[in-house]
Parts: sequence; structure tokens; C-alpha cells
Amino acid sequence: MNEIQINLRQRLHHLKDDAYLEFSSKLNPGIKVIGVRMPILRTIAKNYLKKPKEAYLLISPYSTSDEPFLEELMITAILIANLQITDRFEKINYFFRYLKGWALCDLLCAELKEARNNLDLYWKFVYPKFTSKDPAQLRFAAVMTLNYFTEKKYLNNILKAISHKKYTDYYASMGVAWLVAELFVKYPDKIYIFLKEKNLYPLTWRQALQKILDSYKVTAVQKTLIRELKEKK
Repeated sequence: MNEIQINLRQRLHHLKDDAYLEFSSKLNPGIKVIGVRMPILRTIAKNYLKKPKEAYLLISPYSTSDEPFLEELMITAILIANLQITDRFEKINYFFRYLKGWALCDLLCAELKEARNNLDLYWKFVYPKFTSKDPAQLRFAAVMTLNYFTEKKYLNNILKAISHKKYTDYYASMGVAWLVAELFVKYPDKIYIFLKEKNLYPLTWRQALQKILDSYKVTAVQKTLIRELKEKK
């Protein structure tokens, strides 16, 4: 750890909330948690963005013997996505080793808003992640796609990438299911046929049907059709 990282860790421990620590630990099993609420983390990250040299040091790799806490990684994700840096993709690729569970991955994706103005550049980075065996990269590809790449010109490539792919990691599979549910909202006829033909891995297929049924964006008539698919299995 460098001095900036050490100072941040000490600060975070002073800001811990024991009640929130218990709650956050349950949501993030297997991840080291301090117990600092998200609004505080966002404020800290915002302040670091005003000091880009310090912020860049903060997103430096941790040593292999020092596993970072969730809150440190949350701040790092915000900084990686928002700093004016030329090696953003390189930083993201390294950051994948820390992406455990869903919360951190989804935060990073949500923060990468510059993708909206650089769709072709980001698509070239995101799309190959669908072929990865790394659950973190698979979840990242799915969530980035549902956030930024649901335009029709990407649709066939998306469906090709996820068709019959076996997802053994729960969060990766749920990410793809969520993506399919969002695509169903925009392209109900095409995605209905895709689901009817069972082009998804069985677990992901079931998860996608449930995500569609849970969506408030889907009409009652459409949900009836999805329930019929679900009952047929």
C-alpha cells in the first residue's frame, strides 16, 4: 500500500458504522467490509477527483498480501470511471481481480457514463468479455451492455454471445438474465422467440423469465406469455 491508500483506510475505519457493517457483510459474503455507507464513500471519492494526482495513486494495485476492503474498492471503482486518464481500460482489466459479487461490478458499470459518448470504443472493449471464463468479466459485459448497448445495431451480436453459453457463476448468470429482461422490454417479439427456442443455458433461461415477470416495464399480456413458457419448461 502507498501512503494515500494507508491514509484512506485509516479514515474509513474512523467512519465505520457498526450497524451498517452487519448489514453490508450479509450482502457481501466473503468480502472484507469496514461498514461505511455509500453516500460517505461518494463524498470521499468526489473530493479525491479534485486531486487527480492523489486519486491516481489511490487506484494503484494493492499488494498480493493485502486484500483491500469493499469500501476501498468502491471508491476505486468511482475514481477509475471518472478520472481523466488515458489508461482507463487497462485499469479496469486489472480491477477485475477484485470484482467479487455484484455490488462492486454494478457500481463500476453505472459510473462508466462516458461510454454513452464513446459507444464504438467501449463496445470493442466490452463485447470480448462475453467470451471470458472469468465471472467478473461476464457480469461486467452483461451489465455494461444493458446500461449502454441496447440499441438495435448491437442486438444480434449480443444474442449470439449469450446463446447456449453455460454460466456456472450465479452473479454472472443473473447479469445475463437481467440483460435479457431489459432487451425483452425493447424487443419483446424477438426476445420472446429467443426464449421460446430456449437459446439460453437452462439456469439463465429460468432467471431471465423471472426477471421479466418481476419487471414493471412489462405488460400484463406479455407476462402471461412468459408464464406460459415458464410452465412448459
